[in-house]
This record gives sequence, structure tokens and C-alpha cells, in this order.
Amino acid sequence: MIWSDDVALLRHPFARYAAVGAARCAASPNGALRSAATRVTIVMVTLGLFVSISTTGRVVPAQVAGTMIAWLFAPLLQSIALLVVGRVFLNDVPRARLFDLYFAGHGSWLLFMWVASGIVVVPPNPTAIFFFLLAKGIAPALFVITFVWGIVLNVAMFRAGLGLSRGKTALATALFYVLFIGQVVGYYLASDAIQPQMGVR
Repeated sequence: MIWSDDVALLRHPFARYAAVGAARCAASPNGALRSAATRVTIVMVTLGLFVSISTTGRVVPAQVAGTMIAWLFAPLLQSIALLVVGRVFLNDVPRARLFDLYFAGHGSWLLFMWVASGIVVVPPNPTAIFFFLLAKGIAPALFVITFVWGIVLNVAMFRAGLGLSRGKTALATALFYVLFIGQVVGYYLASDAIQPQMGVR
């Protein structure tokens, strides 16, 4: 059920989110929370496999586990941003349902990581192919498309899945990304990781 929903969301985000959102209204909080946890686990396992395959060309269990632990901050920060948006715009929506609908929209990033991992594993000379895609602007374009696709899925979630008006959908989406990206940038600023790269001492 999870896979069928997530794949359908990639193809028809607004129509499918409307159907998924209606179905999730009837779901129990525990069921929605389990579904959200399953989706987060899938994302983290895929990320761990992607990092392991892209750096070593094979699956290293310790590296997969280490990557999953190191990147747990990503879904955590997304959840914090989502909670704030929910508090402002969706105070009557159960948080479990909100998490479930949001993490259902990660299909574009999963697809990106699977494709990138395939480029490393399948071809005989993955390094040459990677630099070719980079030099031709194909790899950056795919990343931008994935990012924009993710935004569209979030807009569809707020608009069709949760029933916000167009104006509130725009504000909710903007607030989510400001909070999420702001937390990431704030962390790196606090850890003095960005300033040296910009020549600031």
C-alpha cells in the first residue's frame, strides 16, 4: 500500500494526495504513525545504501548504518518544521496524519538516489559517466528537478491532501522551507563550518 501510494504520488501528486488525504482521515493515529515511521525508515535505508554504493561501489553494512545514524537530523529537522507549520495552519489535523502525508512525498528523492546508485553499480566505468553527466550539466539538472519535484509534492500535500486554500498553501510551503533550510544553515553557522568557506574568520 505504501509503495503504491508513493509511486502514484510521483505521477499525479494533486489527484493522488486528495485520495490519500481522504483515506488517512479514517486511519487510526497509531496506523498513521506506523506508516510514517516505515516511510522514514525507507528513506534512511535508501540514503545509507546510496552513500555506501556511491563511495565504495558496493554495500558496506557498517557504512549504511553509520550514514543512517549521522543523517537522522534530516527527518528530525523536517519534522520540527512540519510541526510548526501544522501549529500555524493545521491545528485541527492529527500530527500522525501530517507526518504520514508528508513523508509519503519523498518519492522524488528516493528515485534520484536509486538512479544515482545504479549509475555507480551498473556501468563498467561509473567515474567517467559521472564526470560526463556533471560536465554536461545533466547531474545538476537532475538534482534541481528532484528538488522542484519535491516542492510540488509538498504543495500538493498542503493543497489537495490537507485542504488548505491556495494562499495558505503558498504560505505553509514557504514557512516549511524557511524553517527547515534555516535550521540546517543555522547549525552550520553555529558550528563555524560555513564562514571559512566564505573567507570569513
